[in-house]
Parts: sequence; structure tokens; C-alpha cells
Amino acid sequence: MYGTVSYFIKRLKESIMNNLVVNQASTLQVCYSQIKEEIHACAGNEEKEESYLLNFEKAFRYVRNELLGHEEEFDEYEN
Repeated sequence: MYGTVSYFIKRLKESIMNNLVVNQASTLQVCYSQIKEEIHACAGNEEKEESYLLNFEKAFRYVRNELLGHEEEFDEYEN
């Protein structure tokens, strides 16, 4: 479901995996910026936008920690 932590984790991981097969890979920071812009455009109201951004930040921290080898449980990032 759009806007959940799980959704954003999947989007970030898909972006990382897609970079393995494309000619011009983009950085995780570029993906971060694109998703934030998407949230601003699609949220509809401030309450949803704030919730989506919070979930996205949780997802981004989770994926970044996973890439850097930190052991953290997913439950910590779920709502």
C-alpha cells in the first residue's frame, strides 16, 4: 500500500537492484530525492504528506543500515 514503510523499503530496494542492469545507474540519494518529490506531489493533504514522509525516512534509514551492515530489526521501522 502506498505510503507505508514496507512500500518505501521495496521501492528503494528495487531502485538499487535496477542499478545492476541499467547503463547509467543512479545513486541512492537521487532515488531519495525523486521519491520525496513524488510524495509532495501525490499526498493530497498535509497530514498524509507528513505521514508518508515519516514512513519514507524510516524506510530510508532501514535500507541504508542494511546496506552498511548494521543489524536492526524491521519491526523497529514499522508503524
